[in-house]
Amino acid sequence: MGDAGLLIRVVENLATNALRYAPSGGRVRLEAGETEGLQWLAVRNDGIAIPPEARESLFDKYTQGSREKEGRRGYGLGLYFSRLAAEAHGGRLAVEDADGWSTSFVLRLPR
Repeated sequence: MGDAGLLIRVVENLATNALRYAPSGGRVRLEAGETEGLQWLAVRNDGIAIPPEARESLFDKYTQGSREKEGRRGYGLGLYFSRLAAEAHGGRLAVEDADGWSTSFVLRLPR
């Protein structure tokens, strides 16, 4: 059992970020599946790639991307909240490599 409200907010946050960081005319894709007793959701876009060394810090409190810093559009809490919600459900949220996509956030939750 999971908290539907929290998980909806996680998906909304990931999708909104993917749209925000995709280039004009770019692509955003949501995929879901199940493997090895885990359900997963991937939110991908073809925006600027996130360097491997920056991936873990994205989930820190108050961390913002350059667009938020320039336009003051966020507080740097969305990915932090999303990571906490995933962990509260026994899962995990990470940035992972995916062929054909520059950015891919993957949420994994136990079945």
